[in-house]
Amino acid sequence: MDLTSLNSSLKPLADIEIVSGQMRRIQFYMNAGRFESSNKLVFDYEDLHVEVLEKKSNDKMKKNVLLSAIANGAIRKNNLPNEKNYLIADYKSQRNVYRAPTNYITQGIIQGFPRIVPVKIVQKMIIKDKKKPKQKKGQSETKDVSMKGDNKLIED
Repeated sequence: MDLTSLNSSLKPLADIEIVSGQMRRIQFYMNAGRFESSNKLVFDYEDLHVEVLEKKSNDKMKKNVLLSAIANGAIRKNNLPNEKNYLIADYKSQRNVYRAPTNYITQGIIQGFPRIVPVKIVQKMIIKDKKKPKQKKGQSETKDVSMKGDNKLIED
């Protein structure tokens, strides 16, 4: 699939335009529980290039050259199974019980992309796993599972 076909949604929502890119495969697995899910996202793509847009005074969108260069430096151009540093995202997500089940699924998918598309240093800035605070004596343990997970590096 040509990723530029997503531009009609991306431009108004995120002021980003995909200049080029081909999606080869996308698979999402979700083992959903009542409050949390274990997820796996496979997203194979190649030749991904984006432009960051900014609104001008006449409401026209124009490319922001500096931000576009930074964005393209921060993303992985390819994620293909036969390449070194191929990533598959394994992670957990938490359900918002006040939203519909379709939101649970959509949020599960969306949370996987930052674990694959950005380069490693950017992933570390975006995905911050919460560290468990030290427990004081006599307090009960609570479990925080929001956005925890690891990317698996697959090498042949």
